[in-house]
Amino acid sequence: MFIALEVGMKKIEWLVNFVFRALLGVVLLYCINSVLVNFGVKQVPGINEINIASIGLLGTPGILMLYAIMVYYNVRG
Repeated sequence: MFIALEVGMKKIEWLVNFVFRALLGVVLLYCINSVLVNFGVKQVPGINEINIASIGLLGTPGILMLYAIMVYYNVRG
């Protein structure tokens, strides 16, 4: 019984951690996008389900990945 309770708590902890990182990441993504748009950058990563999931799973590296992909496509083409 204690093992099942511990496994359930780990899942809840993981879910809360994911939601916290996703919410904080979306706020950070919005702020960075606002600053970039004010500086005249035309293409910025949008806030959508895929980006929220990648930020929630990866955290700060997920945000860096989105901007690295943006820079790659802007330089390439």
